[in-house]
Amino acid sequence: MDVSEAKDLFRKKLTWETVNESDLELLLKQLEYLPLAISHAVAFISQNNSSVQRYLTLLKQESEFVKLLEREVRDQRRSPVPWSVMNTWKVSFDFLKEREPQAVELLSMLCFLDRQGIPGFLLQGESGDTDFTTKILGPLLRFRFLSQVKMQRTGDVFEMHSLVHRFTLRWVEQSDAPIYAAKALKAVSDKFPGADNPVEEVCQQLHSHARAVLETSYGNPDKATRAKLLHNAAAYEADLGSIKIAEKWITEALEIRKVEIGENHIDTLYSMNNLAMACYQSGKSRKAVSCQEEVVKRFTKVKGKRNTETLAAMNLLVKYYLDVSKWTKAEKLSTWVVEVSESLEDEDPVETLDRKMTLVLVQRSMGKYELAQSLAESVLEEKFNLQKQILSVREKDGEGERQEEFVDLFDVVDSERTLALIHRDQGQLDKAAEYMERVVETTKQSHGEQHPRTLRCQIEMALIFEEQGKLTEAECLGLQVTGKLAQTLSKEHPDTLASWSNLVLVYEKLGKLEDAEGDGEIVVETSEKVFGKDSRQTLHSKGNLASVYRNRGKLAKAAALGEEVLKLRESALGKTHPDVLMGITNLALTYQKQGRHSDVRELFQRAASPQRVGGSQTSLLVLSALLFLLVSLVRFGWHIV
Repeated sequence: MDVSEAKDLFRKKLTWETVNESDLELLLKQLEYLPLAISHAVAFISQNNSSVQRYLTLLKQESEFVKLLEREVRDQRRSPVPWSVMNTWKVSFDFLKEREPQAVELLSMLCFLDRQGIPGFLLQGESGDTDFTTKILGPLLRFRFLSQVKMQRTGDVFEMHSLVHRFTLRWVEQSDAPIYAAKALKAVSDKFPGADNPVEEVCQQLHSHARAVLETSYGNPDKATRAKLLHNAAAYEADLGSIKIAEKWITEALEIRKVEIGENHIDTLYSMNNLAMACYQSGKSRKAVSCQEEVVKRFTKVKGKRNTETLAAMNLLVKYYLDVSKWTKAEKLSTWVVEVSESLEDEDPVETLDRKMTLVLVQRSMGKYELAQSLAESVLEEKFNLQKQILSVREKDGEGERQEEFVDLFDVVDSERTLALIHRDQGQLDKAAEYMERVVETTKQSHGEQHPRTLRCQIEMALIFEEQGKLTEAECLGLQVTGKLAQTLSKEHPDTLASWSNLVLVYEKLGKLEDAEGDGEIVVETSEKVFGKDSRQTLHSKGNLASVYRNRGKLAKAAALGEEVLKLRESALGKTHPDVLMGITNLALTYQKQGRHSDVRELFQRAASPQRVGGSQTSLLVLSALLFLLVSLVRFGWHIV
């Protein structure tokens, strides 16, 4: 501030005392005309019934700690005047240590959190005593160590000025850092929602604070508390698309729990289950299967084979089996899980229907479309009936006006979405579009146009447009969805990358090869950063880019990338996986354009070997595509030996 602004601020905040003009000018100069320093000074003078002269004297009594801070920050400052905020902070802090030690303890704990967006419920802990506000929180607000921001929906939110946060942390580091770091960890851990029942609003409020306390460098003896927060926060990080952080945290939680409570403890099994899920989400399919098989084995030992939690673990394992082309195992296990779920009297019908939909996925993956469609339609009818029953009960209880909250109580939309995909697989694109349009509209009504779930459904709609040959519509919708996902989630979120990758294919089909190449390279680079170089998602993006290179005539780049993709897919997914066979087909097309006919023949022989023939319709389609390629080559004079 300039001098007049600083004087006005001081007098506005300190109205009860007449201050000598020369004393005031001397004080403001000492405070460097900084609003924060002036606010601290006025707060101290007011609360301590002091005077400007007395405060000036206190400022001159620089402690060893202040000198230490000044040395640390000297190179980062432009002003040669002693750092006023640092001095005013120390004067107020010393006063609070003597008069309000509980307030200092709270402040010492808060410096290990993110300094912004601190929710009020995190400060108070378990205490509901009104004395907390007046005796502990009040002094921090009056001395400007904290400022309060009113929030209509979430209650009061607080924040610390960056310098206050920095100075407090540095002071705590001198002696009691592990103690207060542990308190901050416990406060966040106690309030963070469980991984199996996340409350979006609370998770969002505590997200940055969870990161702060988990990433602190101070050791924490309370391993159980750390493991609990790691477990719960990892699930939310996965929802945000922070796959690497999620995998890192759940891995640490699992290792802690193995040592602290044993490998067969139920909480350890939950962490192991979530680690498998994190591996699945990051494209590490084989690791997901291995981990989940161990989960099922241990759940069976601890809970029994026909236990609902064991069945839930088996249901997840079925989905992971599909990712590595173990269709026979998936079908056998899924069929058994559904049969047992239906036989258990106390089993939740919603869980049973979910397991039936998993069986639908198995049948669809194996090309058994009629069975998949029939079962999906049966599940959809059951969901509608259950939905009607609960809405009827709620109407009788006088809650009919809240029906819109239960429009998708049994995830009817998910079943309709699956039916749309089954029709798409069978080439019934008009029927698929009809189902998917209804899914998109229902999701918009229940979640809103910007909600990630709505946008995910629109990704599928864009794919149907693409297969219908409605490339302009696919491009328009793809651009909208990708932009909204980047805005609401982030450019690096898996959903954004999936939509963007599909858009690259549309560009390619429209002949916009330059756009396809530019966006494709960005998607590959970002996917490597988010998932890793050998994840299934990254390899899918690289495969798309190789196709673009081939169509642009950049055959050397297309071949090199195609060979890399094929090698990594075989290593990560196994030689019989449909992605591997598709990679062989695409590489063969590149080799054919290069005139490398003997290499094409070798690829066909690799793909047609008995050990590569799987049980899915996709495998047969890929082999048919290769055969068509070879027949075409023969027609142009190339002979197969």
